[in-house]
Amino acid sequence: MFIIFGDKHRTEPVEGGLQERRVCPKCGESALFRERVVSKQFRIYFVEMFTHDTHRVMECSRCGTAFVTDELRRKGASNDHSGTLLGTIQGLAERGKRAVHDGSVGRALEQASAAAEQAGVEVGKALNAAEARARRVLDGLRDRDK
Repeated sequence: MFIIFGDKHRTEPVEGGLQERRVCPKCGESALFRERVVSKQFRIYFVEMFTHDTHRVMECSRCGTAFVTDELRRKGASNDHSGTLLGTIQGLAERGKRAVHDGSVGRALEQASAAAEQAGVEVGKALNAAEARARRVLDGLRDRDK
Protein backbone atom coordinates (compact mmCIF):
# COMPACT_ATOMS: atom_id res chain seq x y z
CA MET A 1 0.00 0.00 0.00
CA PHE A 2 1.30 3.43 -0.92
CA ILE A 3 0.71 6.62 1.00
CA ILE A 4 1.17 9.77 -1.04
CA PHE A 5 2.06 12.82 1.02
CA GLY A 6 4.10 15.98 0.77
CA ASP A 7 4.19 19.76 1.02
CA LYS A 8 2.75 22.34 -1.33
CA HIS A 9 4.28 25.82 -1.27
CA ARG A 10 1.90 28.73 -1.60
CA THR A 11 2.95 32.36 -2.13
CA GLU A 12 0.40 35.16 -1.82
CA PRO A 13 0.72 38.95 -1.90
CA VAL A 14 0.20 40.86 1.35
CA GLU A 15 -2.53 43.46 0.91
CA GLY A 16 -1.13 46.82 2.00
CA GLY A 17 2.30 45.18 2.44
CA LEU A 18 5.71 46.76 2.01
CA GLN A 19 6.85 47.91 -1.43
CA GLU A 20 10.38 49.11 -1.90
CA ARG A 21 12.71 49.79 -4.83
CA ARG A 22 16.06 47.97 -4.45
CA VAL A 23 18.82 46.40 -6.47
CA CYS A 24 18.16 42.67 -6.67
CA PRO A 25 21.14 40.58 -5.48
CA LYS A 26 20.22 37.81 -7.94
CA CYS A 27 19.48 39.60 -11.26
CA GLY A 28 21.37 42.83 -10.47
CA GLU A 29 18.51 45.02 -11.72
CA SER A 30 16.86 47.89 -9.86
CA ALA A 31 13.37 46.56 -9.23
CA LEU A 32 10.30 46.99 -7.07
CA PHE A 33 10.22 44.46 -4.24
CA ARG A 34 6.78 43.50 -2.88
CA GLU A 35 5.95 41.82 0.42
CA ARG A 36 4.49 38.30 0.12
CA VAL A 37 3.54 35.48 2.50
CA VAL A 38 5.00 32.04 1.83
CA SER A 39 3.48 29.00 3.51
CA LYS A 40 3.74 25.24 3.23
CA GLN A 41 0.64 23.07 3.29
CA PHE A 42 0.97 19.43 4.30
CA ARG A 43 -1.00 17.19 1.94
CA ILE A 44 -2.07 13.55 2.01
CA TYR A 45 -3.33 12.12 -1.29
CA PHE A 46 -3.37 15.68 -2.68
CA VAL A 47 -5.78 16.91 0.03
CA GLU A 48 -4.43 19.95 1.90
CA MET A 49 -4.54 18.99 5.60
CA PHE A 50 -2.96 21.95 7.42
CA THR A 51 -0.64 24.92 6.92
CA HIS A 52 2.81 25.10 8.54
CA ASP A 53 6.06 27.02 8.19
CA THR A 54 4.62 30.41 7.24
CA HIS A 55 6.90 33.43 6.79
CA ARG A 56 7.07 36.75 4.95
CA VAL A 57 9.41 37.56 2.07
CA MET A 58 10.18 40.40 -0.32
CA GLU A 59 9.89 39.33 -3.97
CA CYS A 60 11.74 40.93 -6.88
CA SER A 61 9.31 42.11 -9.57
CA ARG A 62 11.92 41.45 -12.30
CA CYS A 63 13.15 37.91 -11.65
CA GLY A 64 10.64 36.67 -9.01
CA THR A 65 13.30 35.67 -6.49
CA ALA A 66 12.11 35.94 -2.89
CA PHE A 67 14.28 37.08 0.00
CA VAL A 68 13.73 37.08 3.77
CA THR A 69 14.71 40.54 4.97
CA ASP A 70 15.36 41.91 8.46
CA GLU A 71 12.25 44.13 8.53
CA LEU A 72 10.02 41.15 7.66
CA ARG A 73 11.74 38.75 10.04
CA ARG A 74 10.46 40.89 12.94
CA LYS A 75 6.88 40.90 11.60
CA GLY A 76 6.36 37.15 11.60
CA ALA A 77 3.33 35.48 10.07
CA SER A 78 0.68 33.17 11.44
CA ASN A 79 -0.36 29.91 9.83
CA ASP A 80 -3.61 30.48 7.92
CA HIS A 81 -5.40 27.15 7.59
CA SER A 82 -8.13 28.39 5.21
CA GLY A 83 -8.62 26.06 2.27
CA THR A 84 -7.32 23.03 4.19
CA LEU A 85 -9.08 20.21 5.99
CA LEU A 86 -8.04 21.67 9.36
CA GLY A 87 -9.36 25.09 8.28
CA THR A 88 -12.72 23.53 7.36
CA ILE A 89 -12.95 21.78 10.74
CA GLN A 90 -12.01 25.01 12.55
CA GLY A 91 -14.65 26.93 10.57
CA LEU A 92 -17.36 24.39 11.43
CA ALA A 93 -16.39 24.49 15.11
CA GLU A 94 -16.57 28.29 15.08
CA ARG A 95 -20.01 28.22 13.43
CA GLY A 96 -21.17 25.71 16.07
CA LYS A 97 -19.90 27.94 18.89
CA ARG A 98 -21.71 30.96 17.43
CA ALA A 99 -24.93 28.95 17.03
CA VAL A 100 -24.79 27.81 20.67
CA HIS A 101 -23.99 31.33 21.82
CA ASP A 102 -26.80 33.07 19.91
CA GLY A 103 -29.43 30.49 20.90
CA SER A 104 -30.22 29.16 17.42
CA VAL A 105 -29.25 25.62 18.50
CA GLY A 106 -31.84 25.71 21.29
CA ARG A 107 -34.53 26.87 18.86
CA ALA A 108 -33.55 24.18 16.36
CA LEU A 109 -33.70 21.51 19.08
CA GLU A 110 -37.15 22.71 20.17
CA GLN A 111 -38.38 22.59 16.57
CA ALA A 112 -36.88 19.13 16.06
CA SER A 113 -38.48 17.89 19.29
CA ALA A 114 -41.90 19.21 18.26
CA ALA A 115 -41.51 17.63 14.80
CA ALA A 116 -40.48 14.29 16.36
CA GLU A 117 -43.47 14.41 18.71
CA GLN A 118 -45.82 15.09 15.78
CA ALA A 119 -44.18 12.29 13.79
CA GLY A 120 -44.67 9.96 16.76
CA VAL A 121 -48.39 10.83 16.86
CA GLU A 122 -48.70 10.16 13.12
CA VAL A 123 -46.81 6.85 13.40
CA GLY A 124 -49.08 5.84 16.30
CA LYS A 125 -52.17 6.55 14.18
CA ALA A 126 -50.74 4.54 11.29
CA LEU A 127 -49.92 1.60 13.59
CA ASN A 128 -53.43 1.63 15.05
CA ALA A 129 -54.95 1.64 11.56
CA ALA A 130 -52.67 -1.22 10.46
CA GLU A 131 -53.59 -3.22 13.57
CA ALA A 132 -57.32 -2.71 12.87
CA ARG A 133 -56.88 -3.87 9.26
CA ALA A 134 -54.89 -6.91 10.38
CA ARG A 135 -57.65 -7.84 12.88
CA ARG A 136 -60.31 -7.56 10.16
CA VAL A 137 -58.26 -9.78 7.83
CA LEU A 138 -57.68 -12.37 10.58
CA ASP A 139 -61.36 -12.29 11.60
CA GLY A 140 -62.33 -12.80 7.95
CA LEU A 141 -59.97 -15.78 7.64
CA ARG A 142 -61.37 -17.36 10.85
CA ASP A 143 -64.95 -16.90 9.66
CA ARG A 144 -64.10 -18.48 6.31
CA ASP A 145 -62.42 -21.52 7.93
CA LYS A 146 -65.47 -22.30 10.14
